[in-house]
This record gives sequence, C-alpha cells and structure tokens, in this order.
Amino acid sequence: MTAQQLKIKSRIIERGSKYHVALSWHTPDGSRKRTTVATGVIVNSFQKGHKKEFMAALEAQRKTIESEWESKLLAEALFKEKPEALADKILFSDWLLKWLDHMILDGNDGKKLSGTTLYNYGNVIRNSINPYFLERHVKLSGVNKDSLTEFYTYKKNHDGVSESTVKHYHANIQKALNYAVEKKLIEKNPAAGFRFSKKKPAHNIFNEAQVYQLAQYVRGTDLEAPIFIASTFGLRRGEILGIKWDAIDFEHGILYVRGELLEYDENGHNLRWEQRTKTDKSERSFWLTDEQKSYFENLKKEQDERRKDPDYNNKWREFVCVRSNGDIISPWYLSSQFPKITVKCGLPRLKLHEMRHTVISLLILKGFGLKEVSDYAGHNNISMTADTYGNLPSMNSKRLAATMGSIFNFSSTTDSNLSAVNMTDFSNPAQK
Repeated sequence: MTAQQLKIKSRIIERGSKYHVALSWHTPDGSRKRTTVATGVIVNSFQKGHKKEFMAALEAQRKTIESEWESKLLAEALFKEKPEALADKILFSDWLLKWLDHMILDGNDGKKLSGTTLYNYGNVIRNSINPYFLERHVKLSGVNKDSLTEFYTYKKNHDGVSESTVKHYHANIQKALNYAVEKKLIEKNPAAGFRFSKKKPAHNIFNEAQVYQLAQYVRGTDLEAPIFIASTFGLRRGEILGIKWDAIDFEHGILYVRGELLEYDENGHNLRWEQRTKTDKSERSFWLTDEQKSYFENLKKEQDERRKDPDYNNKWREFVCVRSNGDIISPWYLSSQFPKITVKCGLPRLKLHEMRHTVISLLILKGFGLKEVSDYAGHNNISMTADTYGNLPSMNSKRLAATMGSIFNFSSTTDSNLSAVNMTDFSNPAQK
C-alpha cells in the first residue's frame, strides 16, 4: 500500500475543552477509517495578541500527528503484505514496543501475564533499552551479536549496571526477537545462544550485630514493622507490605504469606493488593516464636488504639505495615528509604532486597541445609538457592576445616600433632 492509496487526511477539531486532531484514511480494501488524537492543548488558551502564533503551533502539531500516523499505517500495511521487508524499515525500538503491546494483549505463549510483570517489562524497555537503540537509529534487521554486545558493554561501563541487570535486559530482547522470528521478519534470533559470565553474584549482607543495630535504630518509626519483618523472615518487598492481619494466626503462632502489595506507577501511585506470589512455592508459612508473636500482638493493639482518632485512614486497616496515621507504606517508598536508613544508623549502605540475602545467608551460615533454606525463602527450586548462595561455607565445611586445622597445627612447636588422630573428635555432631 502507498501513501497515495492511503489518502490520509486530518483536521483540528474541538472536543470538550481541548483541541483534537481528527484523522481519516483508506484501508487496503478501500473502506474508510477514522480516529481522533488528543493534542493536550486547551481551547483558546492563547495569550491576548498571540492567537496567530498559537494557531501556527497547533497546525504544526496537526501535521506531526498526521505524519506519524501515516508512517505507522503504512508500516502496518507493509507488515501484512510483506512482513520480511519490514525488518529493514522498522526501528528496533519500535519493534520492542510492538512486542510489548503483543504481550499485553496476548500474554506469553497464551498465558496472561500479571500487571506487575507487564509494568516491569514496560519500565525496562522504555527507560533502559529503547533510548540507546533509538538514539542510534538501529533497525530491526541491524540487530546482531555485535550490536547487542556493544549495548550490554555500554550499560555496564557507562551506566554502571550489574551483570544480573544486563541479563534481565537480554531476556526481554530475546523474547522480542523471538516474536520477530515467529512473524517471519527475521530468519533467526541473534540473541539466541548468548553467553554471559557464570560468576556467582556477590551480595552485600549484614552480620547479626548489624541487623540488631538496624532494628534498634528504627524502633518507634513508621518503618519499624516492615524492617522487622524483612530482617526476621527475609520476605520480598511486596510480600512484606502485603501482609494482612488475617494472615497471622495468633492462636497457633503462624504467619502466612498469601499475597503482595503492588504498584504500577512510580512514587506509590496505583497501589493494589493481589492474592498472588512470585512463584508457587512463595506461598508459604512461618512459625512464630513467642517474642515474634508478642511483637505482632503489641503492634495490633497500638494500631487499634490509633483508629480511635477521627483523622486515622481506615482504608488500609487490614494491613500490618502502615504509618501512624493509617496510610499504607508504598513499595517505592520502602525501597528508596531503606538504604538511607542503613547509612544514618552508622552501617554500610544496604538495599532492601539485600536484607533478604542477609537472612538467607545467616541461615546457611548457622548450619541449615539448602533444602530447608530454599523452602524458607520461597525459591522455586533448590538449584536457585544453590546458584545464589553456594559460595557460602556450610557447617560441614567448617568441620572439615577443623579437621585439617587439627592435623596441621602450625602454632605447635612439635611434630606431635602429626601423629595418630582420634577421628571420633570429628564424628557427626548429630550422633553425639
């Protein structure tokens, strides 16, 4: 289809209090289509004596909108007629957005994706991937291993992102290119078979004394409850803030993780609770110690007392982690404030999710097995726990070190320690 066949036309109209651009065009079968696009310009909002300049600017906006729609409609027509030709014309940044629209409408292999997953996809594509490729005008056909390597290197060296973050970028890019292969725009996916470093990630964590110092510092503040939960159970951010009072069984002393508090806009807008967890195994429960049970009981009494204030916000009364006035604590706010708090209380800077790493690491260092810790953390499988925390020494390896340390005791001035060793000293402690 050509621009002559499309015959797109546009004009400025008033709709409500704002100007819109009314568009009309022909489809390949000859029928007529129409739509309107808001300009955001308020009717007659020009300053006195500047109407001519105002209308000229509005006319320029109309032409821009018409040109953008003409390009979009011609590209869509070409895609239907000859999909393989589109790869040389469409920008890779535009294709990523097209794939994102496909994910929103059709999901992943027919499976509908959750709102947060789509929100995160959109965030990564619009803010981290697209600006790079758009600035360089990379076409879909121009994406190859070299251009992807350059992108990942740039993000690590220029933007300082981690290897793990780069892998997240790659996952989105690979899926978008798979969709291009499926639509026969490209023959093969250049992102397939990409090799990344298998080096285990190094996590910053606190020791027990530092966790205690942090807990003491936040006592009596609005963030005391979420930080107490984070440092005790190692929950994810949404799980922490999504705990409701009915998820705590005070009679039997059990805490249940049943849902998450989610946000789809930055700065805590569009908050909602969903009865969902990251994985099937993330829906789990924890026994409460007498001290933990007492903590939650006292916290509930304090909140019940505050509800007597007529200005108290009862909208979030079901939730454990609320401010003193009843407002919910948003995920964005908790994540942004946590590192600042760790520094203010005299500790190394730590991100909120690294408190989860702290809890899991301390459990392993205390001698608990990977299977137990994996279930506690809500990991989908034990291999994930092993891949992430396998660099930590286990209690078994401590016993091995003690064995070798006893055999080769370099602090001794004699060779007596190299004589026969009583191996019962190193028997399984469970048998003692």
